[in-house]
Amino acid sequence: MLSSVSIHRIILFQCNIFSHVVLLICELPIGVEVKQWEWSPEKELHFPVKTHFIFYDALVNCLKGIICKLPLTTYMRLKMLHLILAVTSIGIPLSYGQDVFNHSPERTKPHSDEAVKTRFIATTALLDAAINSLNSINSLVKKENYRNKIAAFNNPSSSDMGFSLETEIFNAIRPILNKTKTTSQAKFSEIISTLIGNPAKNKLHGNIFNTGTVFNTLLSMVGNLAINEKKITRGDVDSFMVTIGKYFSQYEKLKEANVVFDTKVDKFNLKLQELQFDIREFMMDLVTILHPGVSRQHLKNKILEELLLKYLDKAVLDTIISNSIRDSTAKPVYYPGDGIKTSKEVVYSLQKLFNEYQNIYTQNYTEIRMVLLQTKDLGKNINVKQVDQAVAEFDQLYKESKEADVLNLRLNTLSERLKYLVSTENLTTGKN
Repeated sequence: MLSSVSIHRIILFQCNIFSHVVLLICELPIGVEVKQWEWSPEKELHFPVKTHFIFYDALVNCLKGIICKLPLTTYMRLKMLHLILAVTSIGIPLSYGQDVFNHSPERTKPHSDEAVKTRFIATTALLDAAINSLNSINSLVKKENYRNKIAAFNNPSSSDMGFSLETEIFNAIRPILNKTKTTSQAKFSEIISTLIGNPAKNKLHGNIFNTGTVFNTLLSMVGNLAINEKKITRGDVDSFMVTIGKYFSQYEKLKEANVVFDTKVDKFNLKLQELQFDIREFMMDLVTILHPGVSRQHLKNKILEELLLKYLDKAVLDTIISNSIRDSTAKPVYYPGDGIKTSKEVVYSLQKLFNEYQNIYTQNYTEIRMVLLQTKDLGKNINVKQVDQAVAEFDQLYKESKEADVLNLRLNTLSERLKYLVSTENLTTGKN
């Protein structure tokens, strides 16, 4: 049993370490959009820290609050918290009755190498399914057939929406041009065709037709005609604006739906990249445990599939752990204490991303479908049969795409492999 003086010195030593750690952390740049991290330390972190010292409660709570605000991924936040707590808990002796912070409690228990191998194999099988699912999501986001159909709707020369915007513009401008004397009708029409069909100036990101630019330019051109041509009246200009305005309104709705869609997809891709980074970090942790001679720097440039096949293949695991069993002097191979927790986070993140992906596409599909149906109400010149055909094709494309998504993603396989990995928690790990 330690004396009160010794305990007092230990606490002072740890407080000194903690103060320096906090100062270092506070110098890091704080994320501007902290609220977007969707990370709850109170729900996600459970520490086996049992101590009579009020200091440790304050330490854990303070660290949670600080690290939660850092612009890091969830995985890197956990790693930072584990490291700091491990360092600052050096002074607390086991003999005093505390369970020192140790995120890998299995390391203190001598257990079978077979259990270690079982967990590693289960984890790598899960990672294999996770990488395949991640790649599937990446390909699903592109959805070429779906995006091509949307691009066809956005084409002002197309009649997929039951009318051709370009044709309606010329129909509306023709009565005005017939009143001109000094203006070349052919040249004026050529300028309008160039204006509508110019992809560089009149399209936004993702081939979205920029309705605002074209509409305002057309009104300006017609207004100039009214100024220069005496027979063209204000009523002619107003009639032109009302006539083409209802068609431009449909394209404006398409534009708004697709701008929102593209913005959400861009943010979604960032989340995919973050998850890919977390999976890579986790895999490098496993590789450096099994292959102590391999540096993380050497692993950073390798693709995930290569890390899995070269360093975490079942045959490689068998060889490493078998050698550890035969050689009594070899360093024991331990399964990381946070391995199952990190695996859960990977699976839950993939499931969450897939649900978000489905919501993004469902919302976009619903909004575009509504625009197509509203087109029927624009007037007698609308080709209703063409609209119905476009809606039917769009419905079928969305249905087929959605069914293929579920089949390709292998979420059920991922869930089953996670269940098996979790079931190994009751297995003892370590080396006899």
